Amino acid sequence: MTDAPPGSALTPPDDLADLGEWVDGLIQDFAQHPDAGVRERVFALLDGVDALHRAALGRLAALLQTPGAEAVWARARNDRVVRTVLLLYDLLPQSEREGAEGALAAVFPYIESHGGKLELLAVAEGVVTVRLSGSCQDCSGSTVTLERVVEGALRDGLAGFRELRVEGPPAPLRPPVPAPAKLEAGHLGGKRALPVLAAQAKPPAARAPQWHDAAALDDLPPGTLSGVRVAGEAVLLCNAGGDIFAYRDACPDTPLALALGQFDGEAIVCPWHGCRFAARTGRRLGHRGTGLASFPVALEGRVIRVAVNVPGPACNDRRRIAVSNRS
Repeated sequence: MTDAPPGSALTPPDDLADLGEWVDGLIQDFAQHPDAGVRERVFALLDGVDALHRAALGRLAALLQTPGAEAVWARARNDRVVRTVLLLYDLLPQSEREGAEGALAAVFPYIESHGGKLELLAVAEGVVTVRLSGSCQDCSGSTVTLERVVEGALRDGLAGFRELRVEGPPAPLRPPVPAPAKLEAGHLGGKRALPVLAAQAKPPAARAPQWHDAAALDDLPPGTLSGVRVAGEAVLLCNAGGDIFAYRDACPDTPLALALGQFDGEAIVCPWHGCRFAARTGRRLGHRGTGLASFPVALEGRVIRVAVNVPGPACNDRRRIAVSNRS
């Protein structure tokens, strides 16, 4: 076997960002390989390399945090390349507030899609205080439902989480002065302010959910999956113990559907690669990786409705975007 010539598609790029995209491209190519045996061996190899690197980097990080090595550890975790790899393997310690921010990051688009606003006020010893204001009164986005979504995200994503405390919106100091409003397509124009955790991040304009009938609730009993088409999108519906979740029906970074996979009530298993995803969060299990992209879901009587125009990001962190069928 000869080496690939310089500049070919098989030559790793020097830039770190380009290298990540290059690796992802090769993985996606193998994910679509027609030979199932080749796919299985390639992804088993990747899992083995990942396990070896995770173990070695974990030990190295532990050694660098022992007394006398503080200066070297500080230099290592501030190096751009080293920091990227440490973050990839969850080896950088984070504050309790950073953990809460990560757990809540994926639910902000969902809260906003229901007309709500979420602010993280404080985190101390497992107690998280937020301010939640506004909610859609015509669908599943009531304040109680939104609180359940927030608490679920924290319970799934924040180690040591004990309690959620919710404050209402502050009373206005004076009556608001209405501004001229422009009527656009039957709705008042303008933007809503999104809660922002990333420093100096500019919030995008809010997008109202467009609900579509996806399936009958009776056709999705607890412990089952169903692949459906909603407004041209492939959607995976999941009933985990009476809570309904909706995800993009594709193994992350591939076009391969998950609807034919296995579901044990807690984890969705990809039929192509064997990778597992938490049913209630979409997070990849076993090791770090891209999770499932979620969609807002609502119940109208016995009909499951999904808004595919406001998808959540495919996350590496935790999420819980669901509607409950339990009383």
